[in-house]
Amino acid sequence: MKRLFLKHPIINQIAVSSLIIMIFLAGRYIPVPLVELAPYLSDLDLSSLPWYQIPSSSLTVFSIFALGLGPWMYATILISLFSIGSKQVAVSPRVSELRKNSLMFVLALIQGLGVAITLNYGESVKASIIDDIFFVSLVMIAGAYVVSWFANMNTAYGLGGTSLIILINIIVGQFTTFPLFFELFQSGLALVGFLLLGWIVFSLYLSVVLDQAEYRIPIQRIAIKSDLMKEAYMPIKLNIAGGMPFMYAYTLLAFPQYIFLLLSFLFPKYGPFFQVLGSYFVLTRWEGIVFFLAILALLTVAFSFTTINPTDKSKEMRKSGDYIPFVRPGQPTKDYLTAIVLRIATINAIFLMCMAGIPMLASLGNPDIQPVAGLPGIIMMVVGIVLTTIKEVRVARLKKRYSSLFTIE
Repeated sequence: MKRLFLKHPIINQIAVSSLIIMIFLAGRYIPVPLVELAPYLSDLDLSSLPWYQIPSSSLTVFSIFALGLGPWMYATILISLFSIGSKQVAVSPRVSELRKNSLMFVLALIQGLGVAITLNYGESVKASIIDDIFFVSLVMIAGAYVVSWFANMNTAYGLGGTSLIILINIIVGQFTTFPLFFELFQSGLALVGFLLLGWIVFSLYLSVVLDQAEYRIPIQRIAIKSDLMKEAYMPIKLNIAGGMPFMYAYTLLAFPQYIFLLLSFLFPKYGPFFQVLGSYFVLTRWEGIVFFLAILALLTVAFSFTTINPTDKSKEMRKSGDYIPFVRPGQPTKDYLTAIVLRIATINAIFLMCMAGIPMLASLGNPDIQPVAGLPGIIMMVVGIVLTTIKEVRVARLKKRYSSLFTIE
């Protein structure tokens, strides 16, 4: 068995990822302490049910892993935004990780309190409820750090990195949505179901095509033979951001709701006002859809420049002596690459906004369709994560295609 793992590292990675997924799924169904379960499961006789038979869809709302990777993703986005346009200062990995964890704690505290104040703690006095809220928030914050540790371990020793945790969370979370989609075909909305299915297939086809397509910038390299110069180029994928904008857009959409929930609890006099503001950040209203699509477009552009950094690329080319024909090295090369990346990112953003936004906008005013209108965007996100994982597996198996130059007998 040990020889098998050493000979095929991919098996070891799959085993690590499988173990992490099992622990993560188990944690999603462990409720936090002090919460009264009866109000959430009023139709069931809890006295006759062991905890492991309680419906999982109810437990995930107030489980120890309820925050998921949300705080980690918020911190990652903010740190990336703060670093844009600033001079790169050498910082040790330890200091960088400390800054990220500190920011993550603040964001997790806001999100944890936003969730905790909505839970039912039974018949307790107000002072006791406040203590319960802080305790439950701390448990959820600890759970968020455990999930982020799972993601880091999966990045180091497993497959798919942090995206795998997000993918599993999405798939499990859609277990209640897919039955609603299939119910459309059994009701008077069968035509809508077929149109939505066709839109999903069309969006998947375009996603795969754009993921395989690339824009090639010709490069003149001084270190290769002249007859190979025609084959030298810098590839830029047309789906340059992949499925990452969807992952972070859904997460950012929920964060304002946590803030307004917390504000309504701290300032009960203005509670109705904050509740009205929070209602604008849901995908059942046109304001929430527009906000979501705007975030999606901005993240697509941001992740595109993260994937292809014109500043770093221009510096690397200048150091190696490579150059783009008819473009001077240095700042002109940086400006040229910036224009190319911005153009491709804009096209990519428009594509994602259309594929995900049109079904959402078309479903406004129809409560039977709204729960499934977001499926095209969710499935595109899942496909993007799966394609990235497949590429990672191929890269890991690439060295198996080559034999050693020298054979030791």
